Amino acid sequence: MLPKAFKTAQLKKAAEQGNADAQANLGQMYETGQGVEQDDIEAVGWYKRATQQGQTDARAHLHRMAEQGHADAQANLGRLYANGQGVPQDEAKAVMLFKKAAQQGHTRAQLNLGFIAEQGHADAQTTLGHIHENARGVRQDRAKAVQWYEKAAQQGHTDAQTNLHRMAEQGQANAQVSLGHLYETGRGVPQDEAKAVAWYKKAAQQGHKNARANLHRMAEQGQADAQVNLGRLYANGQGVPQDEAKAAQWFKKAAEQGQASAQFNLGRLYGSAQSVPQDAAKAAQWLKKAAEQGHTIAQSVLHHMAEQGNAKAQISLGYLYVSAQGVPQDYAKAAQWFQKAAEQGSAKAQFNLGCMYAKGQGVPQDDAQTIQWFTKAAQQGNTNAQTCLDRMAEQGNADAQVNLGRLYENAQGVGQDYARAAQWYSKATQQGHADAQSHLYRMAEQGQADAQTNLGQMYKNAQGVPQDEARAVEWFKKAAEQGHADAQTSLGLMYKNGQGVAQDYAKAVEWFKKAAKQGQADAQTKLGLRYANGRGVARDESKAAQWFKKAAEQGHTDAQFKLGVMYENGRGVTQDYAKAVEWFKKATGQGHADAQASLGHMYERGRGVTQDYAKAFEWFKKAARQRNVVAQLKLGYMYGKGQGVPQDYATAYAWYNLAAALGSEKAAENRDIIAKKMTPAQVATAQTCLAQDYQRC
Repeated sequence: MLPKAFKTAQLKKAAEQGNADAQANLGQMYETGQGVEQDDIEAVGWYKRATQQGQTDARAHLHRMAEQGHADAQANLGRLYANGQGVPQDEAKAVMLFKKAAQQGHTRAQLNLGFIAEQGHADAQTTLGHIHENARGVRQDRAKAVQWYEKAAQQGHTDAQTNLHRMAEQGQANAQVSLGHLYETGRGVPQDEAKAVAWYKKAAQQGHKNARANLHRMAEQGQADAQVNLGRLYANGQGVPQDEAKAAQWFKKAAEQGQASAQFNLGRLYGSAQSVPQDAAKAAQWLKKAAEQGHTIAQSVLHHMAEQGNAKAQISLGYLYVSAQGVPQDYAKAAQWFQKAAEQGSAKAQFNLGCMYAKGQGVPQDDAQTIQWFTKAAQQGNTNAQTCLDRMAEQGNADAQVNLGRLYENAQGVGQDYARAAQWYSKATQQGHADAQSHLYRMAEQGQADAQTNLGQMYKNAQGVPQDEARAVEWFKKAAEQGHADAQTSLGLMYKNGQGVAQDYAKAVEWFKKAAKQGQADAQTKLGLRYANGRGVARDESKAAQWFKKAAEQGHTDAQFKLGVMYENGRGVTQDYAKAVEWFKKATGQGHADAQASLGHMYERGRGVTQDYAKAFEWFKKAARQRNVVAQLKLGYMYGKGQGVPQDYATAYAWYNLAAALGSEKAAENRDIIAKKMTPAQVATAQTCLAQDYQRC
């Protein structure tokens, strides 16, 4: 320390020349007013210069003045800590000191704090936010406060985040937008789009344009929460002009993503909005979807609509109770709601009620009620009901058959189809159903050819009526004369066999021709046979082959087989083993036993195919299991000779025995010959095949 005699002028000179002790002493003089006019600002200036050189007394004085609240001391000490001049560099201390000075309005401290904050220092940013929010040394500016809080919050600064939340919850729109941005981007907080949307919505409700723009952007990107909240804003006119059409548009986008609240709001709009077309069906549909997810208000609204008689709501409630979606499963309640809607004429409800009677769910099982409700729904074109009614009819339920007949006869829910109507009436009549018989007679007497044909078949085969071949001919003739191909074929068959009329091959051919010319495959096949054997017409194997081919090309199995035989033998066509094999194969594809046996012969002899005893054996066995005697004889021969299979006398005996049982003398002869090569035990074992089904032989 300099001697007291050192004069003030000399002290200033030394201080200005950089003497740290002189600077410290001069600072003290200015602080205390000893020898100079008291001046804290001058004191702080000299203390700072001395401290920069590491003068500890000056640093202590500067700290003391800062702690006593001197803004200039705080600002200057902050600079020293910020730059590490005479003290260890410490940004945290610098920020703290700048904050204290800035709160007193110290402009340089405020500038320094801003500089540090701009460089990304979170504490400085938070401090600036606090200063601007609370008007500490500056004019209050909540927008700037939010900006600084957001910058710090993005770095995870918890105080900044807390302050932002507080301001947002107090209704500060900028803070709400900032929080929305943080949660949307996941900067400084865990990403949470739902929270982002919630904050954007709060700000948008106050008319904040950026918040609304952010909501729109998220909504257009497919964010369901944004879509539903945007819908609410437009529905309620919060921060935007009220627009129910736009609300419905956004609700629908979210609803289609399964958002329950959107589904509820969309349902409510369809049910009661003024600028959206009211649609009870759509209202119930969307309310149901929301209710399925347990949306209690949607469930309540749906109940209210149902109780007021809205059929769509009643159906929706029925579905909820059946599927236990959002409510406990309750079949009885489901049936009650379906019944209410069904009685109003809803085809869906009628179908569902029919299903419940069919299964005995919530109501006693009752086929009659099932058919009644399925029929009502089917009459309105409900395809599910038609399918169920069809299934019951196919399973032999006479009432279902009659009702299906009515639908097809009267074109109720299905295209008018007299042939199908007659078919179903016929099936029910065959079971003795009086109404069906009455309907069938009525249609037949009105000249409906399908009904006449079906009646003819019933009288011919004693199906539901006493057999009467004469009446069968009578009905067949009525239909045949109207050009009904099936009736013409059946009438031709009656003349061929002399059933109900005198046998007359010529008339049989006449009617077969009429049907054949209409493309009736069975008539074409029968006409081909007439030409092949010359009965009722001059024998002409070429014409026989032509008619067989027409029928064969329609997939008629017997015609395919017969055409194959003609190609094999060169009858009516040029002999062609390959074509014979082709037609035999088509017929075998439908399980024709004679074709299987013939194909076996072709493989056995190598005709049209490479000779292959193993394949011949396979085809003979398929035919033999259908009781084809020729194939059974062949199997006996192949097992006896070991041709295509290992030799096995017992199995050979078994197949000969089966063929003999069907009347083949040759098989009986071969069986007895091979028995001489067997032991009595082997014969006994082989004989058991006769008592078993063919699959075990």
